[in-house]
Amino acid sequence: MLRHLQPGDTAVDIGAWRGAYTYWMVKAVGPQGRVVCFEPQPAMISYLRKIKRHAAPGYGWTWCRSRSHRGAATAR
Repeated sequence: MLRHLQPGDTAVDIGAWRGAYTYWMVKAVGPQGRVVCFEPQPAMISYLRKIKRHAAPGYGWTWCRSRSHRGAATAR
């Protein structure tokens, strides 16, 4: 997957879990790119926040946490 990402690209990590792929996607697309993460488990969001804070400050990215009921999501 990483060989297909270029600086400035947008990447999507569906089921980001603890962010293993997210981390490398962020590094591949660089500060001009964006990574959008979808993770349904609220407990895993803390891992994604750590990646953003320590590995990718200032990089463009969004994560979306789905809720347990139909039709709702939170993007931050």
